[in-house]
Formats: sequence, C-alpha cells, structure tokens
Amino acid sequence: MTSAKKSSPWLGLTLSTMLFGGSANADDGPRADPKPKTARPKVVIVDRVIARWTSTEHGLSAQPHVVFGRELAFEARLEAMASGEAPDAPLTERHVRAALNRHIAENLLALLPIDPMPTPEVIAARATAAATVLEARVGGADKVAAAAAKEGISSDEVAALLRRSARASLYLDRMVAPQLEPTRAELLELHGSGTTPYSKEPFDKVENDLRRWALAQRLNDALDSFYQRTRSRVVVTWAKDASIATDRPTAIGAIKVPKRDAPKPR
Repeated sequence: MTSAKKSSPWLGLTLSTMLFGGSANADDGPRADPKPKTARPKVVIVDRVIARWTSTEHGLSAQPHVVFGRELAFEARLEAMASGEAPDAPLTERHVRAALNRHIAENLLALLPIDPMPTPEVIAARATAAATVLEARVGGADKVAAAAAKEGISSDEVAALLRRSARASLYLDRMVAPQLEPTRAELLELHGSGTTPYSKEPFDKVENDLRRWALAQRLNDALDSFYQRTRSRVVVTWAKDASIATDRPTAIGAIKVPKRDAPKPR
C-alpha cells in the first residue's frame, strides 16, 4: 500500500537555524544560502490489496490470488443492487461477503480447463451476453455505470470482469451444469408462476427480458452451489486493517471487512 510520508520539520533549514533556533547574524560568520524548500507531490492512495486467497480445487496450485479494494467494493455494489439497493447505497457485510464469494467462484472457474478450449470469438460473444445478464441482474446498464463511477472503475476493468464471468459461465455450461439457458417452455412456466418481475406483462412482450432474468438467476445459483462445494479448499487471508470504501475511491475505513477464520484446506 502506498501512503503519503510526513515531511520532516527540519527540511529547508540552515545548520545555524537548527542549532540556535533563528537566522544567523553578522557575528556568526559566513554561511551558505538556505536551500529552497522542495514541494513534495501529494501521494494519493489509488487502490490496495485487501485480501488474498488460495485454492487447491481440481489440482490447482496453491498460488495466491489478490483482491483489490476498489474491485471488491464495485462487486459489492453489484450485489447490493441485485437485492434492490441503489448504486450509492451504503454497503453491508452481507454485500461484501456475497461479492467475495462470487469473485472467488468466478476466478476459480475461469482458471479451470475447458474441453474443447473456447476460441477468443466465443469468449467475446459470451462476454457480451454476460453484460446483458449483469444488467438484468442489477436493474439496467445505467446502474452498472453508476456503481463503476462510484468506485472509480474504468470501462476496461468492467470489460475484464465480464470476460471473467464469460469464462466462468462457459465452464459451468459445458462441464458442470449444462442447459443454463432456459427453454421457451421453461420460460412460459416461470412466467405463469407469478414469481418474476415480468409476470404481469404479456409473455410475448417480455420474453427476451425474462430469458435474461432467468439466466441471471440460474447462473447465480450455479455459482453459489459451486462455491459451497469448494469452499473447504479455499483459504482467504484479509489484509491487516482491511476496509472497503463507501463514499469515494480513495476513502479508507468506511466498512471494516469481517475477518472470520477461513476454512482450512483438506
């Protein structure tokens, strides 16, 4: 973590001033011209490592993976919006924990080999689909943009998160839980159950929106199920005095991240 260093109170003072507490007079003899004070640039904390995690899932080496504060704060805002909160709502421990679980699950899945290996074009197409799923999950592209702006997340960082989600969903779809994409018959049944945000609208009018919403729910359930099965092989270590900012990207200490003991690997 980079932090600002306090300037020494003695910078820029001559030797006579340091010894005698004032400016030298004529009796003091010749002295060198005082050195000009050098203005030091203000150091601003842009980001910091807030935690690291390791896993031996599927034979992965126990190489540590780091989690940055801004990234986790943004992901926690996505979790908060998925539960109906505004993009600038205060974050809670529940949101932070859910974000960390999803972060680890998606990263784990993205690291696992897929057979056959997806091409860059397939991953790009799946990332585009992941964007629509995310928007359906949190309530729109404008909310994603607002949460990103709140935490200082760039469009490139959002794109990287979507590629991670794309690889994770590909692994789930091909290797773990095929048929994540709902069929039309399943959508009709779901629409008729009255349990969706679109059940009061005609099916033909909301079919595409309902499909994205249902896919987001299924993907979320699959990720949670995967994480619950693998959590015993995941070790999380929080950084000392870890905290998540809730008011601006450089703020420190708004939420103290819980430091419960992580499960030990088997």
